[in-house]
Amino acid sequence: LWVIIIGSIGQNISSYTADQAVVQRYMTTADQRRAARSIWTNAVMSILATVLFFSIGTALFGFYRSHPEKLDATITTDQVFPLFIANEMPVGIAGLIVAGIFAAAQSTVSTSMNSTATTVVTDFMRPFGVCRNERGYLRAARLITVVMGVLGTLFGLVFVNPEIKSLFDAFLKVIGLFMGVLGGLFVLGVLTRRANAKGALVGALVGAVVMFSLWRFTAINGYLYTACGITTCVVVGYLVSLVGGGQDRDLAGLTIYDRRSTGG
Repeated sequence: LWVIIIGSIGQNISSYTADQAVVQRYMTTADQRRAARSIWTNAVMSILATVLFFSIGTALFGFYRSHPEKLDATITTDQVFPLFIANEMPVGIAGLIVAGIFAAAQSTVSTSMNSTATTVVTDFMRPFGVCRNERGYLRAARLITVVMGVLGTLFGLVFVNPEIKSLFDAFLKVIGLFMGVLGGLFVLGVLTRRANAKGALVGALVGAVVMFSLWRFTAINGYLYTACGITTCVVVGYLVSLVGGGQDRDLAGLTIYDRRSTGG
């Protein structure tokens, strides 16, 4: 239970603060109030979705517990629900469920492709003046989107591996290896006034090493990767910042301690 709670907190902190696919949605809202409203709405919907998903898993367990002859013992965890859809659901309902799964997957993948292209164009190409005009940046964004789609598809083929018993567990490990450090940098910057660039850089590097070590040399559950990365980055980054003299820049409006004074 505590693995799920701690791991979920860490993953949500990273996703809702450092994931470009999520942050760009904040930027499309008219003001902070509407952005906050969207977060709260998502929080409520997440509870309902979580109950639904765990109920599906519980129902599948109960069904195949009562009908073990219908379950192939050699299949992976990820194949149980598709097996149920193919063999037990009516044809029309099965088609709708499969279509819904593909639609959800497509929307998630397209968001990631778009956000990655936006990041490359905005943070790397524009500062160096790579393109002459807006039309050039638009074409570059479209090309990068296609390239990211191809690379994502090729990377997805890596997970078509019979040795992977649960794709969800593998997904948690991959996300944890990257998002833990990003979430840690956000927490370090928002919750402290003493953090500086040197401390953030050292914290991020140490956090990355810790993440890699957990993956290669320990049997810790992948659900905890993100929480471990956040903790390591914040602790190391804060201590290094204190040793290096702390922060001497104006932080008005950049931390939670200055939010009220700036009217944010």
